[in-house]
Amino acid sequence: MSKTTDWRRLFVEGAAVVASILLAFAIDAAWGERDQREQARERVAAVEAELSVFITQLEAEVVSLRRVEEAAQFALGSIAAGSASTTLPDTVLAALLFIPGIDPPLTAARTALEEGALVSLGRATVADSLSGWPEWVASQRANERETFRFVVEELTPHLREAAELSGVFPIGRPWLDGSLPEGWTSSVVQVSGSLELRNLLAERLFNATLSREDYEALPARATRLRDMLSEGSR
Repeated sequence: MSKTTDWRRLFVEGAAVVASILLAFAIDAAWGERDQREQARERVAAVEAELSVFITQLEAEVVSLRRVEEAAQFALGSIAAGSASTTLPDTVLAALLFIPGIDPPLTAARTALEEGALVSLGRATVADSLSGWPEWVASQRANERETFRFVVEELTPHLREAAELSGVFPIGRPWLDGSLPEGWTSSVVQVSGSLELRNLLAERLFNATLSREDYEALPARATRLRDMLSEGSR
């Protein structure tokens, strides 16, 4: 005896199977999208933390550069007012030999940009603002590189001829703790004054001022970027 195929039942069962498969795909896609967005948020949070570290680093470096400026002004005033020979605090000489150096943390920013974290969160405008940040930071460090060259190749060799520096190099960074001269406890070093030394000190002052001005501009821009990132996370 032949059986009649229940096409209606088969259709319903097939449709149910297809629907369950599509539902499984939809759920999987929804979870995948959720994971992707969560990862993107983590990337953005890492950039915010990175910018906060950089802002703190820059603010400390600005303070150091102000000490260098004060040291150069103090030395210029002492040598100009004295004879061919004068005395300077060893901490003043240590500050003059200080080379500014920032190590901007940019790993999180580059990773977020490469992975399109902000774009996936619908924040393409913020991504555009962040995209130029690494290059902009690099461009602001031009005076830092020039200062390194100047201190190593010009100022230090001349000071070696003009003063005893054996007690100066180990001092470290005392200029972070106060302004000249009251905030500094130091010994004095006999320095041979000359027109060349005064010119070098004037150039050191000029370079320190340029570097400080560059570094002072960076925290404001970093803060704006951080605020733009945090606004979308609220």
